[in-house]
Amino acid sequence: MQVSLDGYIEGPNGEFDWPAFDEEMQTFAVDQAADMGGFLFGRKV
Repeated sequence: MQVSLDGYIEGPNGEFDWPAFDEEMQTFAVDQAADMGGFLFGRKV
């Protein structure tokens, strides 16, 4: 799940559309994660 820093995951009109997570997107996500030095997890209250 991807969420912006302000805690929202929706379009400019409030819509929510599931992304097409195909093999190309999987490769992109794995490549991006491989270059990260760490992950930041949290919750906006």
